[in-house]
Amino acid sequence: MKLSSEYLIKAIELFVGFLAGLSTWTLTADNTIFSAILSVIVGLLTTLITIMLVESFRQQNDIKLVSKTYDRLIKLILEERTRSEEKVSYILKYGVVSFADRHMPNVWRELLWNVKKSYYATNYIENEEIYDQTWADAALAIQKAKSFGEHVEIKKVFIIDTLEELESIRHTIIKQLDAGVTVKYILHATINENITLRVCKEEIESIDFGLFDDKSVFLWKLDGRSFKGGEVLFREEMVKKYRDFFKTLYLEANNINVSEFEKQ
Repeated sequence: MKLSSEYLIKAIELFVGFLAGLSTWTLTADNTIFSAILSVIVGLLTTLITIMLVESFRQQNDIKLVSKTYDRLIKLILEERTRSEEKVSYILKYGVVSFADRHMPNVWRELLWNVKKSYYATNYIENEEIYDQTWADAALAIQKAKSFGEHVEIKKVFIIDTLEELESIRHTIIKQLDAGVTVKYILHATINENITLRVCKEEIESIDFGLFDDKSVFLWKLDGRSFKGGEVLFREEMVKKYRDFFKTLYLEANNINVSEFEKQ
């Protein structure tokens, strides 16, 4: 309630008490000290009773308001619980959680925080769309902490279209190496030329992904070399396809001569 309204209510309460006292003084009409004292007492009691009635009315309104708020809160909790149960049911049934591209950095970081043993990843998205972004530095910091602090094995294969591209992403690879990541690279054409890789590629939706503890796959959906949303896959048969692809890809990929690479 506004301060001006509070003052008005207090003024009314005092005025009611004043009227009660004045009425008592008028009705007694003997001008004695007893009448004066009685008038003051009646006025004060009337004021107190008025204040109590007003406050009681306020409390009743406050209780009703709290009750309505509580009911709305319970309703929201129940609705959120229902949505969560439906989401869990969907995950258990289909083993897939999809999300928009704006949520991908947050999902990626959450998965990195929870990794315990290994994180294997590929990268085909344009470098400036991921590794030149500030949120990528935060993700890399997590990987560095996991690599050196918790001894998580982290391996990455950068997929490039030309060897010249390797020079353009040199600063990114150096950051990866500094974070304790084992880095390899492979030409995109090699994937299509290698029979095993080509067959494995046909079994998966995207060649840009992260494999967490061999239990879940963070999938970057591609539009050319840009990302357009993602998914997290949980079902074992889905995870196995990406695990098989990465193992073959890693074996076929080229090692980076770290000392020579950092001198360039």
